[in-house]
Amino acid sequence: MFPDYKRSILSITSSVAAFFGASAPYPPLDEVTKALNEKDTKNVVLLLFDGMGEKLLKKHLPEDAFLNQNDAGPISTVFPSTTTAATTSLWTGLAPGEHAWLGWSLYFKEIGRQIDTFLGRDSFTGEKYALFSPAENYIPFETIYPRVSEACETHAFFPFPTSAAKGAKDRAIYTGYTDLARRIKTAAAKKGKQLIVAYMIEPDHTMHEYGVSALQTQTAFTRINDFCKSLSKSLSGDTLFTVTADHGLADVTENIDISKIPEIMDALIMPPSIEGRAASFFVKEDRKTDFLTEFEKRFKGDFEILTHKEVFEKKLLGLFAPHKKSHDFVGDFFVLAKGTKSIKFTTPASKDDGDLIGQHAGLTEDEMLVPVILFRGQA
Repeated sequence: MFPDYKRSILSITSSVAAFFGASAPYPPLDEVTKALNEKDTKNVVLLLFDGMGEKLLKKHLPEDAFLNQNDAGPISTVFPSTTTAATTSLWTGLAPGEHAWLGWSLYFKEIGRQIDTFLGRDSFTGEKYALFSPAENYIPFETIYPRVSEACETHAFFPFPTSAAKGAKDRAIYTGYTDLARRIKTAAAKKGKQLIVAYMIEPDHTMHEYGVSALQTQTAFTRINDFCKSLSKSLSGDTLFTVTADHGLADVTENIDISKIPEIMDALIMPPSIEGRAASFFVKEDRKTDFLTEFEKRFKGDFEILTHKEVFEKKLLGLFAPHKKSHDFVGDFFVLAKGTKSIKFTTPASKDDGDLIGQHAGLTEDEMLVPVILFRGQA
């Protein structure tokens, strides 16, 4: 499925921004706007659980589980349906094409290297790019926090250092669920309106290692449900919780190593980039037909292939004018997973750390649909 930018995680950001008197380009989400305004809301707590897709939520938790009882979803995530793109969208209110943080690995022509966006390291050697952060230098973004700072105090809690917290008045790195709950309760107890944003790496972390159907994954979902239920009981009714995800995941049955397919390799200018399930291919001008013929012969039905022009005509990356770097990052062809396969590229220096079982960034409903869970404090 393609993203629905009129009813996506971007609309959550728009609703929250509007509540605090700020604007965002995408339409607000009616369910969130109504919940924010139906009572005298003092605290807005936005919790993002990485990878907690709508279909996975229904798969791993019973119908009467706390999160399922309060789920007003599903809604769409953005595309690519991956952490780099989607979390940046949630923190900024911009679609991926507009902020240009399109995926895990982007080719920066300014330095002639493919870089792991969040980590600032070479995608093939693992070497840290020492001079500066290419992503933060060439595609900087502004978070929502400065826009709402006149109406509320802003808090951003993450389990690691990140530019996603920039602009928040209160920025902290937490260690585990207990510490996070303590920080949320402390922030909510302050005088005046508070916007409290927190990001959790689960259940994405578990599903990468064990897959979407594993017992460990079910345990991770149960723990998230228990955490949210307990947190609701510790805060009063003037606190509204909005719980969502950046994407879901799907188990991958085959990781296709493009470097081992000479008929495709010979047509390429450089290795594929962005994501394994949303791969950007830069192809030699006189080999484009060869590339398409060879790719479709081998993988027809597993991927949808769009040209550079089609990506932007179809508004795949957002409804409004794209960032100039988005045009740089999207190659001649954008190969989008719609099945259970993924693309990778290895070199003689690549470490064999094993392939991830659960993956994301593709077009399947498992990856594209996320919940929007709304509840108030019950203390």
